Amino acid sequence: MVKLLSAILIICGIALSGCQQTTYRSYDDSPSLKTKSDERMVRYQVTKSFYRLAPDCVVVLPARGKAKQKDKTLIERAAARHLRGKIAQVIGPAERHRLTRRLALDLTDPADQRYFARTPYKGRVCPYLAIPSIRGIEQNFAFIWASRRVHLGLEIVSALKGDSLWQGDHSTDRSDGGLPLSPFSLGSAALRAGRLNSDKDMLPSMIDDVFRRILVTLPDTRSY
Repeated sequence: MVKLLSAILIICGIALSGCQQTTYRSYDDSPSLKTKSDERMVRYQVTKSFYRLAPDCVVVLPARGKAKQKDKTLIERAAARHLRGKIAQVIGPAERHRLTRRLALDLTDPADQRYFARTPYKGRVCPYLAIPSIRGIEQNFAFIWASRRVHLGLEIVSALKGDSLWQGDHSTDRSDGGLPLSPFSLGSAALRAGRLNSDKDMLPSMIDDVFRRILVTLPDTRSY
């Protein structure tokens, strides 16, 4: 009964929110600025160091945060794929694994990060790190209502100095189901909720949505 009431409250809240618009807000903006109920918020920051250094190569590090390893791999691959639209050379997770095995490095260790940053690869050094972070991955199911939420962050830092060049974070959610107003609507709501809850393509799609919106705020260094 408690789950049913919670589901009804969630449905009502989402119904009132209407169609959402994506807005972009700097971390430096005043915290007093309010987010409207129909807005999706992307938070970001581009530092002065970014424009001075204009990173042309990054290596995507293992995702930080709590999640299944297969989900972390999805996140790292998606981060690399979207970064390639803004940065000339991106070393994704598969290539990173090969390099770290060959060089016997642990890229979660700052000393190994600095060593890697000074080691030529394909005729150039790659001194910048792209660090995905998992702020939350949630999945809820209450028979007539199902919802999923993904909150991710991404940051580019200098491996040699540790300076942050750019960072952003965003969350997205999807839900389906409905209010049980009749036996027919109860069955329909349960069917839709069950489909969303069991949809294996949902999480990869949501991860892509998050990174696509975050990367809007990253300047394109391929034209520098």
